[in-house]
Amino acid sequence: MAIVRKDEGTGKASFSVGLNIILTGSKKLSPQQQEKLLTVDKVRVLIVDASDPENVLVDAEASAREFSTGSVGYGLSIRETQFKK
Repeated sequence: MAIVRKDEGTGKASFSVGLNIILTGSKKLSPQQQEKLLTVDKVRVLIVDASDPENVLVDAEASAREFSTGSVGYGLSIRETQFKK
């Protein structure tokens, strides 16, 4: 997972979040095999402060998709998010 800190000088940090969850070996599978193994249409991504679980950065759904590499899995891309209780 790549989390890039962006400081806007407002005193509150803003983050961009990019997350790809790839089905192992999916590039080598047929579309029928991929579909059979990727049985979940959406996953929930929850990123919280490790010291304070009520301080949430991301609470979002990521849909199943095919990536440009030919792999399948789940992808999430969020810009300008902040921790909030």
